[in-house]
Amino acid sequence: MALSGRGNATPPSKYHLAGVDRWYIHVVNKLGEGRWLAVHCKSKDDDLGNHDLAPGQDYWFTFKSNYWGTTLFWCNLRTEKEDPVKQHVGLKVFWQEWLHVWLTYHCGQKERKCFWIAKDDGIYLRVNPENRDEFVVKWEPGW
Repeated sequence: MALSGRGNATPPSKYHLAGVDRWYIHVVNKLGEGRWLAVHCKSKDDDLGNHDLAPGQDYWFTFKSNYWGTTLFWCNLRTEKEDPVKQHVGLKVFWQEWLHVWLTYHCGQKERKCFWIAKDDGIYLRVNPENRDEFVVKWEPGW
């Protein structure tokens, strides 16, 4: 699987084929009151390390899905140690779909850009075609 870190990314292909599709995963800190967000994303094969996001900051990575349709990425998000409200959540941020296209619709079938947004009440996924954020999961207390 080809994997790239942050930087200038090339635009995605206009074709949607397994093993050829380039995807872009963003995690955005929209927590209030100057709160920082710790992010750790990985797949079975790639550990992308720990990243601390300042308010409004975006961490992103890009990759090509594999031919067999088994590509899966997940991220663990938590508030920083200094934050008085200790919260965390673990969630899948990418999986390949065959029959149901919930993620593909949200991220845009042609664009394939997923925006996972951390807000005070939980994690949202941007619905790109509708230009809105959809609530996905609430924070768990502690970490």
